[in-house]
Amino acid sequence: RQPPRQNSGRTRYHKKTLGKKKRILNPTILDGRPVCLLRRPITSTAGSSPAWVLLDRQARVAYRRNGTTARAVSSRRLDIEVSFCFAEPPRLSRCCIYSPPGPARAEFVRGSCVVCSAGGIAVLRLEIGGGGVCSEYYLYRANPERPSLRLLTLPAASWELFHANDTNLCILPCAGGDEGGIVLATLYLVTDPHADHLHKAGHLHLQIFSSESWDWNTKLVVLDPFVPQGEELFYFANNFAANKVISLGEGLLGWVDLSKVYVLRKPSQD
Repeated sequence: RQPPRQNSGRTRYHKKTLGKKKRILNPTILDGRPVCLLRRPITSTAGSSPAWVLLDRQARVAYRRNGTTARAVSSRRLDIEVSFCFAEPPRLSRCCIYSPPGPARAEFVRGSCVVCSAGGIAVLRLEIGGGGVCSEYYLYRANPERPSLRLLTLPAASWELFHANDTNLCILPCAGGDEGGIVLATLYLVTDPHADHLHKAGHLHLQIFSSESWDWNTKLVVLDPFVPQGEELFYFANNFAANKVISLGEGLLGWVDLSKVYVLRKPSQD
C-alpha cells in the first residue's frame, strides 16, 4: 500500500492538479507550460525508449518511487525524495517530489520547480513550508544505477538576488559528462548605489558555482560601452531577464535578453 500524499489543503495541490497516476505519467504539452530537456538514463529495460524527454518545469507533490528516485536531507533535517515519471515525447515527463511520513516530513508549498537542466543533470528549487517558507536548491543526477540528489549551498551575501534571478541559472557539464564536474552560472543586475565592491551598482554580476569546491564566487561583467545609470538603471533592472540561456559550445554560455542585450561569457575560464 502506498503512503498517503502530502496534505493537499496546506499545499493547494488538489486532486484536480495532481490527477490520477495516468495523468502524471501521460500529460499533454498543449497546456503551454514551460519545459526543458532531460537525458533519460539508459537501463537494460529501456528498450526503444527515447534518450531525451520533455520535462515539465513544474514539480508535483506525489509518491512515485521508481528507478529515478533520489533522496536528500534538507537544511532543516527533513527527508526529501525526488522522482521522475518519463513519457515519450511530445508528452511531458514529470518531476515528482515527496517526503515520507514521520517527524522529518517536509511540507511542500506551491512553487517548487525544475530551474534548469543539461544532459542528465537538473537543478531543482523546492519550496518547503513549516515555520516559514524556505526556498532550497538541489542538484539531481540521473544515474541509471544510483541517481543522486544533493543540497546546494548558496552565496550568502547575495541570496535574495540569486533567488530573484534563478531563471538565469544554467548548467555547464565539464569533463566526464553527467558523472563529471559541473559549473553553475547565473547573472543578476545590482541597483543599490551603496553596494560593496563585489556588487557594484549598474553592472551585471556573474555568479559561478563549481562542483569541485562546492562553493560560489562572483565576477563583474562589464557591458561596454553601455552601463545604465540613474532612472535608466532602474528601468533596465526591472526589465532585464534572460529569455533564454544557451550553450554555444567550448564552455561558452549566452544569456539572451531579446529586447535589449546579449551577454556571452565563458565561466570555465573564471
